Amino acid sequence: GAEEETTDDDDDNDEVASQKQALWHTIKIRNLTRIVATVYSHTLLTMVMTVQVFLLGGTLYRQEECRNIKRNGNVASSLVETYQESHGALLKETYQGFLTSGMATMLRMVERAVTISSQHLDVTDTTTM
Repeated sequence: GAEEETTDDDDDNDEVASQKQALWHTIKIRNLTRIVATVYSHTLLTMVMTVQVFLLGGTLYRQEECRNIKRNGNVASSLVETYQESHGALLKETYQGFLTSGMATMLRMVERAVTISSQHLDVTDTTTM
């Protein structure tokens, strides 16, 4: 009787410990993934914003050039409009692509990389953190 209860208690304790370890592993992967993905996406969005500022600067420069030239008015203004439309479409596609399928794809890739690279980290061992 008493020996069977001890064995059952040991099995329950092992199961609880295993569940806790699995939960900690999941929390570790999710948190590290969020941190890396946040840094990575912030960097990408900063780069896109920088490119957008450069494109806007180019547009303003072309507009000023067209005003100064004043010849072939229709051709010059249509070039500026074409330039604006093409870059506007590019930026729109970039934002939409990143914020829809791009973000999900990036998160999957980061999670895979975090899972592989963090296998050796033991969250219960305070000396490895």
